[in-house]
Amino acid sequence: MLEHKRIQIGFTSFSKQMYTQETMSQMEADLQGHFGTLGASRAVEGLETKGRRDHSCLQCSQYTSVPSRGSGITHEGLQLVVQRGLEQVTYTSLCLPDDIQHRGMSHIPNYHYRDDGMSLWEAIESFVTGIVKFYYSADVAVSGDTELQAWVMDIFTNGFLGRTSSGVPSSLQTVAELIKFLTMVMFTCSAQHAAVNNGQYDLGAFMPNAPSSMRHPPPREKGRAFLQHFLDTLPEVATTAKILVTLILLSSQLKDRRLLGQYPEEWFTEAEPRRLIRAFQGRLGEIQEEIEERNYVAELRYNYLNPQETENSISI
Repeated sequence: MLEHKRIQIGFTSFSKQMYTQETMSQMEADLQGHFGTLGASRAVEGLETKGRRDHSCLQCSQYTSVPSRGSGITHEGLQLVVQRGLEQVTYTSLCLPDDIQHRGMSHIPNYHYRDDGMSLWEAIESFVTGIVKFYYSADVAVSGDTELQAWVMDIFTNGFLGRTSSGVPSSLQTVAELIKFLTMVMFTCSAQHAAVNNGQYDLGAFMPNAPSSMRHPPPREKGRAFLQHFLDTLPEVATTAKILVTLILLSSQLKDRRLLGQYPEEWFTEAEPRRLIRAFQGRLGEIQEEIEERNYVAELRYNYLNPQETENSISI
């Protein structure tokens, strides 16, 4: 059985404390502590175990004043937003090839998220395929692995609240099903998180792109929107500053980050898994070169899925 090795190779999310420099202002320290917890809880929604989920929720409940100050969302409001978001999460939406096809985005030109994401998905899938087939020689080995089945059921029950409508499996019966599931987990915790997290400051630094709150309701009639009304609707400077500090912290890179494909701890001693890791790292290097060559001549660079910017797992 694959046992604990399937987790140690990068399928687990990590929670770390960030930015303890004495030079940070009290507001920055306060925001990073609160939003670091909220960010980690948000990012691993649907993939965390019951113990991690309960721990995260306990921490989130202690910090309701932070999102309230930055966006006007109360703890109850935040719960409602997360609930509505989780209702939209499906197995299809988490598997990039299926998601791209479902959204009709297969042939849109210059869609770098799709192109870079598919390169990473295929690299991860190839790596996972080799590892899984090395340890599981037949479908019966998958269906008969009680530890594996308990892990999948835990994710389905406590991560996706047992929603059969999500399409998320509650058990795995074949090698192919296991490969797809583990590829989804690795991609979500690494590449997908990099795509949605690393550009938050780039997008939100110009506050009208993503205002955290509105001081007036949006106009209901055409021709009723004027510049001064628009400016009065945007959040005031103090609120904007709090949100910008948060975006900086969420988008910053940790000094001890571990990039996708880097495994300092040598959990595998067999020759074949070690060869597969080297091959995986080699393919990631090729993807990096392809992205950097494109960005060198591009008018608008897209670098969020560069393997050199993609961590093994969620680390905020």
